[in-house]
Amino acid sequence: MLNRALKTALDDPLLWYQLGITKQDDPAPFEKAVALDGEFAEARNLLGAAAGDLDRAGRQFVRALEINPDLAEALGNYGHLLAARGDYTEAAFYLARSIKLKPGDGEVRTNYAVALAGLGRFDEAEEQTDAALKADPKSAEAHNFHGTLLERRGQTAAALREYQEAMRLQPDFEAARRNAARLAR
Repeated sequence: MLNRALKTALDDPLLWYQLGITKQDDPAPFEKAVALDGEFAEARNLLGAAAGDLDRAGRQFVRALEINPDLAEALGNYGHLLAARGDYTEAAFYLARSIKLKPGDGEVRTNYAVALAGLGRFDEAEEQTDAALKADPKSAEAHNFHGTLLERRGQTAAALREYQEAMRLQPDFEAARRNAARLAR
């Protein structure tokens, strides 16, 4: 239906954006939406998410936030990228802002927990994994990282249960599998 609509409205950035949503990993529709409307913050955010290149993704997230500083999704995506680069201080700043705007986002809370742990703020990190699991009890990532925090406190039985739950939820989750195997020895 979107392809038919685009045949009659090739210059509609919203249609290109919607097409991009249906093809999540293909940046081309988002590129077209941004080419048609350079101030389309949501399209820039998803272009960054689909970019496949961290530098390009970062530029798109930053531009989206210049356009709309309160775009929770772009704040969360940029914070995640910064955490992946090891810049936990900046990551925590952006992730905290994202959570303030969208408190029920379990994925962002899990990423925030990782950034907080990277800063040595383990109690706060555990609070965030608790909130992440409350928001999304089926998040394998949240269960796995909660297990990591529990293991750090010496609660190996509870940590193993979290790793096993992560594997139950996502059977191909290799990090959880490695964590569980290490504790089961």
